Amino acid sequence: MDTLLQNLGAITLFVADPQRAKAFYRDILGLRVVHEDDDAVAFDFGNTVINLIKVSEAHDLIAQGVVADRAAGSRVQLTV
Repeated sequence: MDTLLQNLGAITLFVADPQRAKAFYRDILGLRVVHEDDDAVAFDFGNTVINLIKVSEAHDLIAQGVVADRAAGSRVQLTV
């Protein structure tokens, strides 16, 4: 069966401290930074962008959705 979904454009992870998390993605995984500001860092991951966005900025990004509390488990958004 053919599917309309051929790839994932972006994976957005809501993190407490994007600058601290940046070190892992850049230094350990070797990903290249493609965007950075005070509240976010984005990395090139082939055909996908990995966004690390400060939790406090998530509301503006997902508007009607709710970002789970840290104790609730994973906090992620997939952009198709």
